Amino acid sequence: MFSVKRILKSLVHHLGYEIQALPGPGRYALFEEPERRDYEVLKSFAARATRFYTPNQADIIRALGLTLLRQGPQQNSYTRVEIGDEQTLSLGVWTRQAPGRQVPFIRDKKMRSEWFYWADHDRIEPKRTRWRVVLLGESVARGYFYDPQFNVASVLQRLLEAELGRGKIDVIDLAKTNLRMPELKTCIGQSLALAPDVLVIFAGNNWHPHLSDADIPYVESLVRRLGVPGVKAYLDEKRADFTRSLVDQTNQLLARRQVKLVWVIPDTNLRDWVDPTAIAPLLPDDGNKLWRQYDRQLSQASQTQDYAQVEKLAAQMLELDGGTSTVPLRFLAESAAARADVDAGRRY
Repeated sequence: MFSVKRILKSLVHHLGYEIQALPGPGRYALFEEPERRDYEVLKSFAARATRFYTPNQADIIRALGLTLLRQGPQQNSYTRVEIGDEQTLSLGVWTRQAPGRQVPFIRDKKMRSEWFYWADHDRIEPKRTRWRVVLLGESVARGYFYDPQFNVASVLQRLLEAELGRGKIDVIDLAKTNLRMPELKTCIGQSLALAPDVLVIFAGNNWHPHLSDADIPYVESLVRRLGVPGVKAYLDEKRADFTRSLVDQTNQLLARRQVKLVWVIPDTNLRDWVDPTAIAPLLPDDGNKLWRQYDRQLSQASQTQDYAQVEKLAAQMLELDGGTSTVPLRFLAESAAARADVDAGRRY
């Protein structure tokens, strides 16, 4: 006979969740991962899903729905992050052979396949200057295409030395190409082993939320009612939640250790980039038919340089597709450029 605990764990796993014990306090911090739940959506999805399951599976889904209703409107998961100190042995692709603040981190030959993504340094020495800055970030912070001849850390080092003097400060380059948000959290925690005075986080391009099994009930409902624009809005809200959580919790973690924090958000210039021509994705009702009609009219207005009509039609297309197509955005940008409206052109 199964215990209640095992039954609940099985039900939760069936929907794509996992139940794990939270680690106690100590050398680790818990980064909360926000999750939203709409119980009306969950119940509606469960009712539709039961039509495609065996009777036994349908009973599991109904039981799971009751379990979720009893858990309350919000139940977050957590990421366990090591707080770097003299006991820390691993930092990106660098490791040290023994604990201790005076022991350097050496680039690990066992991780040679990962070296390309990190700074081209064999060693990270213990802190020997008055001030230390640690740079974290993605490919833009790595100086992708220019590194190792030119990168952000080397420029930052020269600028700070010009202000404070040589030998007074060092910049540790922990930027990594393809760095994702979960790994960034790990790097933030472990970087404290280097005793930084300032942490600079140059990131944001890779903060794209991905759909998981737990998102299926919401996405299925959104596609039915709002088409792909509804899914985009859902992902935008999810990214905003995760970003807000990351910023707040990083600020709290570093403030307790008197480490100053600077966030740098990457900018983008798409002026000379044009996506392949494509129609809008699935839109609700007759949205796709109307969008294509506007698209034909928009092309004609652009050819005659009727920018007032271009902006009117592009705005209508944008309202229909919710920003899921680059076509109206490109026309709006070109119209802004023709009017020498730099701010609008940059925004689009």
